[in-house]
Amino acid sequence: MPQKWQPFEEFEDRLEIAFWDKKEFLSYVQFNQLFGDLFSENTDKTIIWKTPSYSKYCYELAYYSVEKKDYYNAIKMLNIGLRLEPDHPLLLCELGLALNQMGKHEKALEAYKHAFFARKWTKSSILARSLRGQGVVLIDIGNLDEAEKVFKKSLELETENRIAIEELKYIEYLKRGGPKSTSNGQISGSPDELKAWYWFIDNNTHQLNEKPEKFDSYAANQPNDSPVYKSIREQNTKNELNVKCYLRWINKPSQTKKPLLQRILKGHTNTITSVVLTSDNKTIVSSSLDKTIMLWNLNTGECVNVFIGHDNSIRVISVSSDGSKIISGDIEGEIRLWNTSSLKCDNAIKGHNGSVSGISFLDGNRICSSGHDGILRIWDTKNFTLNCIDQLEGNGNDIQNMAIIPNSDIAITTSSKGGLARWNLSNKSFEIISHDFQASLGKGLAVLEKRNMVAVVVAMKILIIDISNGKCANTIECHSGSIKDIALTSDEEYIITGGVDRIVQVTKIDTSETIATLPGHNFCIYAIDVSTDGKYVVTGGGFENDIRVWDIENIAKDDVNIRSSGGPSGAIRVKSIDLSYDGKYILSTHGETSGEFCIRTYSGLFPQIIGEADYIHVDSNNNKVLTFSIRNGHFQEWNLNENSAKIIFEIDKYLDIDNVVISNDTSFSAIILENKIEVINLIEKKMLQHLKYQKIILLIP
Repeated sequence: MPQKWQPFEEFEDRLEIAFWDKKEFLSYVQFNQLFGDLFSENTDKTIIWKTPSYSKYCYELAYYSVEKKDYYNAIKMLNIGLRLEPDHPLLLCELGLALNQMGKHEKALEAYKHAFFARKWTKSSILARSLRGQGVVLIDIGNLDEAEKVFKKSLELETENRIAIEELKYIEYLKRGGPKSTSNGQISGSPDELKAWYWFIDNNTHQLNEKPEKFDSYAANQPNDSPVYKSIREQNTKNELNVKCYLRWINKPSQTKKPLLQRILKGHTNTITSVVLTSDNKTIVSSSLDKTIMLWNLNTGECVNVFIGHDNSIRVISVSSDGSKIISGDIEGEIRLWNTSSLKCDNAIKGHNGSVSGISFLDGNRICSSGHDGILRIWDTKNFTLNCIDQLEGNGNDIQNMAIIPNSDIAITTSSKGGLARWNLSNKSFEIISHDFQASLGKGLAVLEKRNMVAVVVAMKILIIDISNGKCANTIECHSGSIKDIALTSDEEYIITGGVDRIVQVTKIDTSETIATLPGHNFCIYAIDVSTDGKYVVTGGGFENDIRVWDIENIAKDDVNIRSSGGPSGAIRVKSIDLSYDGKYILSTHGETSGEFCIRTYSGLFPQIIGEADYIHVDSNNNKVLTFSIRNGHFQEWNLNENSAKIIFEIDKYLDIDNVVISNDTSFSAIILENKIEVINLIEKKMLQHLKYQKIILLIP
């Protein structure tokens, strides 16, 4: 954004205003014609609609963040936008939505009210939206009478808005004594039809606020067994004189299934290294390579606290059973003790020579830590001190992972040099249990206390090893890439795994059966934990730096035995897709900012990433596959048999590219970039004369 950019500038002969769209522009002009200029006493000045609007860009970034349930980043973007246009009602409405989702109801109500009165020339549809936002907040805080009033008032501005109509039905239901929705968005004890309508509106509110006219179309694409779909179909059947036609989504579900991905938490700025759920299942504690520890409300997804103090990336964390203490270890061997009441680090000490590889509470006051230096240390944390009271050395090998057998002073460790070891912290004994494998680097060790076994990650497999004799009781293979972390349900029936292939697998330990596959992470998964009540799995990823919360309470039941879940909100965005010229392969590009070019067979579960690309073009006549990558500016021709490519043309990768098209015979390409169209001859490999076009400026006399 240019320095000192302003959405409104007044000059001697003109007014320059960065309107967001044509409707906003016309709304301003209409009000100006009726009531006089809003900004200046001189009404003879020319009004110029200047582009672009950077406050609108902030809104769009915030809108996307709210879609991803990243409210922390959304509010950050909205605050930037509001510094530019503090009176823009859409920025204020979006702020109200984000605040309400975070449980900050009073501030959300204030934002929605501000949106209603911010501008005299605001469109009626946006005024109605601000009123609906107020109504939702008022329902959440239990003020049903006021909520009913504002929804009715919104219908005076948008007479047939279905969201307002259905919300009024919900208010009527609540006034009759029906139970209110719970913190996770569910209505208990209410009729199935009302539940379905509530979930439908709740899940689509964001899109419907933008385009309320799409209400019937969205409803028609609900699952076939949904009361929402049945109602729209019945309405369409009865209306014989004006039968509506809807586009059907190609991925429309036939049956209603509870979504497994509950929310996405964003706030860390680097790879998530550990996630831990507190014993009361109310708080998620996460650590990251960004050197911070964050505390999150599990039910709302709100980041409630951030601990800053480490000078190096944090590798491992542990939380005391009462939640009063957090212990953390970083890659340079420093250990820090955090007081969750005072929100301060009470002690920091150099604990190991090299990275801390494991850390765990033995009881309320004692902690055990392990390091790549091959040493175990016992620490006393009484009165929030951090004193080393004992030290154990094994056979001199490094320690890659450590796990404590619950309610004991027994530690199990793995080494990068091979072997599984048992340590008795009371009598300082050390013994090798097994030499038959070499554990993977990084995390990947869990204790099955009830079975007297441990689960150990070895590349793409998990070995279930009997601690008493060191023998492998079972081998689980459920991933197509290296596994980076594992966790167990408290009943030790299931193991949760994640890693390089970017999916979370829920596997039954006894049978090695995959119960559920949870896609959604765009990059490698490095951290996993399971709530003690078995309801939630929490996962942390790299590069995108987000935490995902999955509802797995009923995952083993037949009616929700889902092998693929996540949906549009969690899956990697498909940018383009096509079939190879010989019909053998499905070709696709995935990603948000930069694309991955993938190839798979019709029966292939996992796509194989073979390069970078954002656009695909298949020339069946000449047996060619061409791709273009925005990230590096390369046009490439592919040999699919060898999964190799050659660059046939290259443009400046730093140019701002909006779109790319390739001719059917792959001889020409047109690229829209930086307000011009560039035509490229891909055979002669040269850029032709570009076609300029100017930004549109509307002049109102």
